[in-house]
Amino acid sequence: MGRRYARWSLKLYERYLKEGRGQGEGKDYKPWINIHSFSSRGQVVRDYSYTVGRVHHLMSKLERNYFVMLDWDDSVVDIREQYPIIEFDKTVAIAKRLGYKHPMRNKVPIVITSDFCFKKIQEGEAQTVIHTVKPSFDLEDKRVLEKLEIEKLYYTEKGIEWQVITEKNMNKAEIRNLLWIRPAFFIENVRGYDRIQLNRFVEELKEYILTNNLPIRQTTSLFEKNYKTEPGVFMYLFKHLLATKQIRVDLTKPIDFDACLNILNVLD
Repeated sequence: MGRRYARWSLKLYERYLKEGRGQGEGKDYKPWINIHSFSSRGQVVRDYSYTVGRVHHLMSKLERNYFVMLDWDDSVVDIREQYPIIEFDKTVAIAKRLGYKHPMRNKVPIVITSDFCFKKIQEGEAQTVIHTVKPSFDLEDKRVLEKLEIEKLYYTEKGIEWQVITEKNMNKAEIRNLLWIRPAFFIENVRGYDRIQLNRFVEELKEYILTNNLPIRQTTSLFEKNYKTEPGVFMYLFKHLLATKQIRVDLTKPIDFDACLNILNVLD
């Protein structure tokens, strides 16, 4: 039996507000909708933010791809997904002014949500930014453009930066690299070794990489042979060094494991 989704109504709107949805910041933020709220055309994803420290609800792979880029960005300090314009009377008024139909369901205005509201630090000051993620082909749909115009005008009038992001704004190699290294953020995922031993392995691997200009596949194989570990342990620890930014390489290009790394900088 398929999942039954709540029928949209003013009562449900009031319930969402009472639950604190669309409110709070950082770990305390609750998205207006989550992966259980409705069926998504794409693949819904739950992913952990290492910036914020909580699980995020993402309604498509495209949203997930952009999320990992935001989560990696050093200037971003908070990410809120499925961020609502709770004052739907304001968006109804904007739609009327533009001559567009406001999104409705069961004769009740639907709360317009933006995929991401994030906070970044620029020149020492915090700035709130709204980004909505869409496949580029969606922008050929007149109705989609009308809804985006309502959203854009609402935030523009509030002086908040707003932008549509498509797959054309995303670097495919960077996304593949980030998705590869993210699971290795927590060193505890390596089983069979205590934390002290793993930390020693990481420090020795880091020092060796920085002082020996050898391909990473050769390096990790050498460590696994010397320490008689299971295959893949030191490749995971290499991923951990990247995920925790202890070693930085150009992730906008595919990583060549059989070539020497171009180290950009090192976190002490």
